Amino acid sequence: MMKLQMINATAARIRCSNTQNITQSTRHLTTACSNALNKFRGAIEDYRVAHYKQEMPSRCRKDVIKAAAKGRDGVITIDGIEKMLV
Repeated sequence: MMKLQMINATAARIRCSNTQNITQSTRHLTTACSNALNKFRGAIEDYRVAHYKQEMPSRCRKDVIKAAAKGRDGVITIDGIEKMLV
C-alpha cells in the first residue's frame, strides 16, 4: 500500500513537472533533459520524504551525493547515478 502511494505521488509530480518546477539555471538544457532532470529531482524528493522524515533535507542530499560519487573523490558520474538507482 505504501509503495502504491509513493508511486502515485511520483506520477503526480511527474505530470505537473511539465508546467511547474521548470528548471531555472544558467545552463542551456534541451527540453528532454530539463524534463528528465525534473523527474529525477521528484524521485529523489519522494525518497527523501519516505526515508529521511526526521532529518534535514541537506542530510539526504549529502547521502545521495556520497552514494553516487563512491570511490571517485566526490566526482559524480553517470555510472554512479545508475548504481545508486538500482
